[in-house]
Amino acid sequence: MGRTAPHIRVNAACPCHVLTPVQRAEYSERQLAEQAGVVPLQRLGAPEVIAPLIHCLPSPDAAFVTGPSFVIDGGETAGGLAGAR
Repeated sequence: MGRTAPHIRVNAACPCHVLTPVQRAEYSERQLAEQAGVVPLQRLGAPEVIAPLIHCLPSPDAAFVTGPSFVIDGGETAGGLAGAR
């Protein structure tokens, strides 16, 4: 990452496996359960659980945070645990 103006910060939130109204409408309960099964926490994320991190990123609380991508996936990318039970 190059230099930026001191007031410009660039961060990314990368949510995955989030149960939204769209997913509820598009997938059967069986399909949702299968998707939850590949997440080490064995559940899908909820928007209200993910929102606080996203809300924090542009706030003064994260004033020294710039450059990272926050993967929010219930642990799926934490060392190849996909599908582990």
